[in-house]
Amino acid sequence: MLAHLVRTGGYARGLPAVKLLEMTDAISMSMERVARADLGYFDFRRLVYSIEARRLAAYERRITADFELVSLNSAVDRSFLLASPRECGQHVIVVPNGADAPRETPPPLAGRPPAEIVFIGNLQSLQNFDAAWFFARHVLPRVRDRRPEAVFRVIGPIPGNAERRLGVLPGVRIEGFVPSLEAALATARIGVCASRIASGMQNKVLDYLSHRLAVVCSPVALEGLDARDGEHLLVADTLDEWTERVIRLIDDEALAQRLADAGRLLACFRYRWDRCTQPLLSRLDELLAAREAPHDQVPLTPSESSHAWTAQPAVTSRSSGT
Repeated sequence: MLAHLVRTGGYARGLPAVKLLEMTDAISMSMERVARADLGYFDFRRLVYSIEARRLAAYERRITADFELVSLNSAVDRSFLLASPRECGQHVIVVPNGADAPRETPPPLAGRPPAEIVFIGNLQSLQNFDAAWFFARHVLPRVRDRRPEAVFRVIGPIPGNAERRLGVLPGVRIEGFVPSLEAALATARIGVCASRIASGMQNKVLDYLSHRLAVVCSPVALEGLDARDGEHLLVADTLDEWTERVIRLIDDEALAQRLADAGRLLACFRYRWDRCTQPLLSRLDELLAAREAPHDQVPLTPSESSHAWTAQPAVTSRSSGT
């Protein structure tokens, strides 16, 4: 029995089947970050989240005990949920998302406009809107003061109020839903993720890396990724750091290309779907073998079992909120 996301977990409690809760991330951690953040603008959800974050965290921690296996995308989220020393949490494992990399290697950055910057995400999410807003409202004007040709493309579902707020800012180009992400990213040099209040794994960073873009991201956006600052991407926290790193990638094509190439290799090999999902499939094999074995028989090891789960194609759907 698979329950996808914590909101469906309650429906599976008490069922006799082997139960897996695919949480993706600790939603309460994101709520807590929203409640604590000084975003620079009013959003009523901050008030709601300040009330709900603690209640949801208690529920998330409680419901994990009702499942034989629980998966999260990030070790940071796992540590947040298992904050109490009394919680062993051995059944709570980290299963990162995989990268949907183009089969053909994307073209080098040399033929792309050097000051074309892109952000992808579902802007119906406060976490994604805040990341796009911070960059468009605070970082982009400073970049354009020194590189007036810089343009910030916003790709993904976007509600009307967010489109109006972002679309009036100089240098911002709202594109909304696009039929092909590969085509949309083919002309961009820099992918940015200025997440301040997110949780889990930021799929947009994986998309940038797998499509051979140079990436600048926040420390929060790096959580859950095995990427290293200066080797696969650049990390920026303060406004000055964001400005300096974006301009550096605009001006230094060799650096941008080196990061883009290293990032694509990381995404295509470390974040292959079969590699990411194998620990989960192996644990499921163990649980199913233990459930099916007679009480007087020692269960088969994963290598000896039928691996019926691994014979199925890997699931590649991902949450649209990141």
